[in-house]
Amino acid sequence: QASSESAAKPSVSCIHLEVHMKSKDQNDVNEWSLERKGKGGNTIPITFSKEKETSFTTETGLQETDQTYKHCVQPGLYTFAISDSSENRLGTDGNDGYYITANGVLLGVSSFFF
Repeated sequence: QASSESAAKPSVSCIHLEVHMKSKDQNDVNEWSLERKGKGGNTIPITFSKEKETSFTTETGLQETDQTYKHCVQPGLYTFAISDSSENRLGTDGNDGYYITANGVLLGVSSFFF
């Protein structure tokens, strides 16, 4: 009697991706996007939900905003793009910016974030 077993497909794990942004410039709109390369070369936009936003006034009177976006993504090839509407290096005098983590590992950071 022959036994047939179905081959178990390996499960595709979820990668916990986070985008953290920090800005002290109320007039600066730093828009960003993430796209995954799909089959046939098409791109698939990835939508994030804003998990956290904290705003406070600094000792010098500037309004500072910290934002965190999170999404579970599948393994693959991704393109991250960010624009700086005020052309001030992602914040007042380049003191702000972004960083990206995947499962807690730092993937990318703007040069002036820390």
